[in-house]
Amino acid sequence: MNENAVQEWTRRVGLPEAVGSVPELLELMAERYPSKRFLADHHGDAVTYAEALQRTKCLAEGFAGLGVGRGDVVVLYMGNSVDMVMSMLALGRLGAAGAPINTEYKGDLLTYVVNDTRARIALVDSDLLPVFVSPRNSFQHLSSAAGGTIVVRGELAESTDDFVSFEQVSSAVPREGLVATDPSTLFMVNYTSGTTGPSKGVLFPNGQVLTFAHDWTKCMGSTSNDVLYSPMPLFHTLGFVLGVISTLLKGGTMQLDRRFSASQYWTRSIECGATIGHAVFSMIPFLLKQPPSEFDRAHSIRRIWTGPSGYAKDFYQRFGVQIYEVHGQSEIGVAAYPVDWDQVPEGSCGQPNLDRFELRIVDNFEAPVGPNTPGELLVRPREPHTTMLGYLGKPEKTAEVFANLWHHTGDQMFVNEDGWYFFVDRAKDMIRRRSQNISAYDIELVINKHPAVMEVAAIAVPSEHQDDEIKVCIVVDPEGQFDFHEFIDFCRDALPRAMVPRYVELVDAIPKTANEKLAKYKLKEYGILGMTGKTFDVEGDHYVAG
Repeated sequence: MNENAVQEWTRRVGLPEAVGSVPELLELMAERYPSKRFLADHHGDAVTYAEALQRTKCLAEGFAGLGVGRGDVVVLYMGNSVDMVMSMLALGRLGAAGAPINTEYKGDLLTYVVNDTRARIALVDSDLLPVFVSPRNSFQHLSSAAGGTIVVRGELAESTDDFVSFEQVSSAVPREGLVATDPSTLFMVNYTSGTTGPSKGVLFPNGQVLTFAHDWTKCMGSTSNDVLYSPMPLFHTLGFVLGVISTLLKGGTMQLDRRFSASQYWTRSIECGATIGHAVFSMIPFLLKQPPSEFDRAHSIRRIWTGPSGYAKDFYQRFGVQIYEVHGQSEIGVAAYPVDWDQVPEGSCGQPNLDRFELRIVDNFEAPVGPNTPGELLVRPREPHTTMLGYLGKPEKTAEVFANLWHHTGDQMFVNEDGWYFFVDRAKDMIRRRSQNISAYDIELVINKHPAVMEVAAIAVPSEHQDDEIKVCIVVDPEGQFDFHEFIDFCRDALPRAMVPRYVELVDAIPKTANEKLAKYKLKEYGILGMTGKTFDVEGDHYVAG
């Protein structure tokens, strides 16, 4: 795209700056806010906008010296740090793409993702190096035999042909100038959380990264004066695109944390002067279940993205913070969000983002349904380069999700007469019981309010009848008392009869994906079809044999 075409594209998609790529945006903001703090991490490292630009120039030259060029994918197996962000931005300067990988991945799962990227170069934190290299002989392009190179951030005994120190790469003498990039140029590969199966690499062009971040800033009302506190991992879209890039787009400041801590969330936000916060759905109940503290109202955060609107009133009453429930996916961006927080009906994820997308709710035959009728949400963009390019190396999956020229979200939704959208459940998480379609999400929302429950996941398990039975796996407060019969009485009082679970199992933890979504498919693999010897049958008043 030539300069005029890029400027016309930015005008049509509503970007506040006439830039068509992330590297161009950093150049602009470094000129506009040279001495302003851009980013800091929990290690104590911090950079201004001008310093960020200089560091990315050095890193870009260092990566180029290793043979990284336009269109290449580089793996990043790193914890949250300024260095990781600088590396991602540096790769963008070369027209290459960073592929940040969940640092919990190891063994076969790590091998699968690394091989899926086809990367020849990886950037790895030294404390994660033993885990990363353990399956290295199975890496198709990153093994020693294949000529792969691992850049080690941190202590490295000595550099070799296939192990290079990050210090060496980052100290290269920079050359001026950018590799030509535009909204269509690939910027990053982000792996889906894999709630229903193996992760897929989402191909983010520069245009999608910018518009996704811009829509976040519109929803949150963020400005250059805001400080964003984020405990989210940078391998998650929320951490990087809706954190780093949204901050960059507004010329704000971002404070990275190592990980989420319910007991320290508010104190850490106070320390950095945060005005906006990051969280995900499962974190909101954890914050509400913390003992009352002097810090509950001592912070300056006014809004948190994202949380279930069913908790919005309680959360605002206690913490004075608005939580925003939205509908978005890595593949497309923000499809619906609350335009006016005060007017959001409880349970709604907002109104359609009509500046960016067309939305349609359809039945099983993809025919549109009327108001208050659940169906699958389909989305398609109004402008090019605002959604993913596809799934890396999986053209059949890309074609499947974009069937009939609509992106199939896999989410069951409905819209009311006033145009407010409501999330029902993931299509694959719907439970069919007593001839009714039941939302696991609705069950979890109610059960999470039980005083002894710290976390819950509802799943479908086999029934002796044609439909499903409901099983809930719950994590209880270790300092409290839990009684199965009292719990079921609570459920009977709070839930419709068909939604009261038949089976209950206490677990130490709910398995989760990298971005803290419930990995329910793993619960269904427990025992025999999700049933174990620790599963309590409420109707039979006994434990089942799993």
